[in-house]
Amino acid sequence: MCKLSVIIPAYDAEKFVIRCLDSVLASININDYEIIIIDDGSTDKTIEILNTYVYNHNDTCIRIIHQENSGQGVARNKGLTLANGKYVMFLDIDDSINPIDFDYYYHVAESKNLDLLRFAFKVYDAEGHFSISQMLQFNDNKVYSGQEAVLMDYTIGSACGTLFRRDFLIKFGFNFRDDMAHEDCEFMLRLLPKVNQMMVSSACLYTYCWNANSTDRAKSVRNIVRLKQSDILVAESYFVTADKESLDSPIKKYYHRKGNSLLTQFLLSLICQTKQLSLNEKKRLLSFASSQGVYPTISLRTLSWKTTLLLFFLNRPMIEKSLLRLFNRKRN
Repeated sequence: MCKLSVIIPAYDAEKFVIRCLDSVLASININDYEIIIIDDGSTDKTIEILNTYVYNHNDTCIRIIHQENSGQGVARNKGLTLANGKYVMFLDIDDSINPIDFDYYYHVAESKNLDLLRFAFKVYDAEGHFSISQMLQFNDNKVYSGQEAVLMDYTIGSACGTLFRRDFLIKFGFNFRDDMAHEDCEFMLRLLPKVNQMMVSSACLYTYCWNANSTDRAKSVRNIVRLKQSDILVAESYFVTADKESLDSPIKKYYHRKGNSLLTQFLLSLICQTKQLSLNEKKRLLSFASSQGVYPTISLRTLSWKTTLLLFFLNRPMIEKSLLRLFNRKRN
């Protein structure tokens, strides 16, 4: 068993491969680690660049695994099955990591018996400006449970920029879903309530680099529909996790309200946004939400009084469809 496995899905990433891998080799100052790259059926020069890179760095532990194009969730799951590290870290191929005292944080995770250790992000926008994303409500030196973190408004988003104890993931069978976008968010919301011990560091490990060609930014109707269906699946996962897991009452309430908040955003976006979608496509999305048992919802409470008020009106299919017709008519 090595100390750390870095799992990197790669698809048509010829522009980013070298930057990403160079950042890993320059940043991780522990001797015993591996890099697992899952090529997800790339059609550009990604494979050629990877092979050349590995040949030129034959003193490093880099493994390249090939699969047919199946999506990032499947690629990460395959990486997890192949990982030998005591800890695993996910890294997107178009992002990079920053030099920190990795050896120090590894020993922190070990000494505190942490299930996960989350770091801060440097986030670049389309104009090349960056900001530091960190959760200042957490004390760097304090150990929390996952349920405590949820109630402290832990940002449930990317699974990157985090050390996960691999045995913890295996024990509970945590995998990424392969039928949706936003699989990171869905993965983390299921995982957090199971975490016994975790820490959130203000050290900036991860750099999120703007990629205009990212799948999530595609403006096609097909992709917009996929993203909105994924919003519904994330909301559904909040409800299912709240009802089926043995969670404390405050967490159950929070997850139900979070799911309702996402549902409200989804319903409002059908009315006010996505000009690319036709009325029939919007109706099909409403039907999809209904088929998942998310809409209409029984409970109306959300995380704020404003969205609770909105949901009170939007949680009625007849009203929602009437508003869709009205707004579509205005735009046409």
